Amino acid sequence: MPQYIKSSPSFEIALNTNLSNKYKNDKEIALITIKKSNYAYKDVSEKLKKDKDILEAATKNFFKKSNDDINDHDNISVSLLHRDLYWHIFYKVNPHKIDKKEYVESERVMGEGIFDYADKVHYTGDMLHGRPHGEGYATNEESEWADAAVPSTYKGEWLNGLPHGKGELKDYEPNHFPPNGKIMYHYIGNFVNGKKHDVTKEFSYNFDERKSKWRKVRYKFGKMIK
Repeated sequence: MPQYIKSSPSFEIALNTNLSNKYKNDKEIALITIKKSNYAYKDVSEKLKKDKDILEAATKNFFKKSNDDINDHDNISVSLLHRDLYWHIFYKVNPHKIDKKEYVESERVMGEGIFDYADKVHYTGDMLHGRPHGEGYATNEESEWADAAVPSTYKGEWLNGLPHGKGELKDYEPNHFPPNGKIMYHYIGNFVNGKKHDVTKEFSYNFDERKSKWRKVRYKFGKMIK
């Protein structure tokens, strides 16, 4: 490593804080930071997230913590991993899962896509490479936030761990549970890589009319288009 990087202010910034926009594409600085903390991985550019050297540096740092088990989703270090890094480590630990097709019932899986912020997601359906893939149903009803469960469910098509294709998403009111709990949001339509993508209908609260109702919507890669 060049000597000037070791003593530069930018090195100190990168080493002690999250990576700024200026260094998101700087592989050398990213490697220095990631070797100190896996959490810096989330700050690098999307291109660097898939870089072999970056992934390996973050993986080595993960394995330094002997109590971290990639299959233990109750472990906070595991649950906070970015999806690309999580699956890179997962396949190192579970090589038997690669190319394996199976059907599972209520198996704990990594929360991704519409379940990004759920700490406990259980899946029933088809799996490939250890990821939901095919037809399946997922629920986070065991997750709890601020002493309340706010359940969401998704039933439909999956691709590489993410909702993809035709599906149905339901969000329930706090402490209301599927299948008969009170629903506060309901989307029926297509998904692309975990994001809503369709001209379809959804059920939600209308602030102008102060009531919930079905309405026609258009989503493009997760963003509503008016």
